[in-house]
Amino acid sequence: IVTFQESGRSASSPYGEASLKWLVSPRAVMQINSRFGFEEPRSAGEDRQVFRTGINFTYMFSARLQATLGMNILHEVSTSEGADEEFIRDTLDGNLNLQYFLTRDFTLTLTYSYTSVGSNNALTEYDRSRFFFGGQYAF
Repeated sequence: IVTFQESGRSASSPYGEASLKWLVSPRAVMQINSRFGFEEPRSAGEDRQVFRTGINFTYMFSARLQATLGMNILHEVSTSEGADEEFIRDTLDGNLNLQYFLTRDFTLTLTYSYTSVGSNNALTEYDRSRFFFGGQYAF
């Protein structure tokens, strides 16, 4: 049972988290994470129940080059006090990340990210593609 401090209301829902990391080969790792339950509401008087799951696959091509492919899915159901219908949103997020280790301290990164959001409110739906390029220096 969760009690919301802002409104004083209470609601109940099952809650669970799971994580699995698997060494597929000496060069590859797969990780799966999932969670279901209440999350922080955006406003007082709102219940927000969310299911999240994600899978990442990382492969080391060499000592200097690594790639990670990731996929995340989010299903959200929000109800507001006094509202007649639920707000439902589904998000699909995928990314491909390449890292090149120039030296022990300096890494270059190239990432492509795609996000698609669908919901029962057409005004909140969108698709987005993004590219990122960056570097990291550890000292």
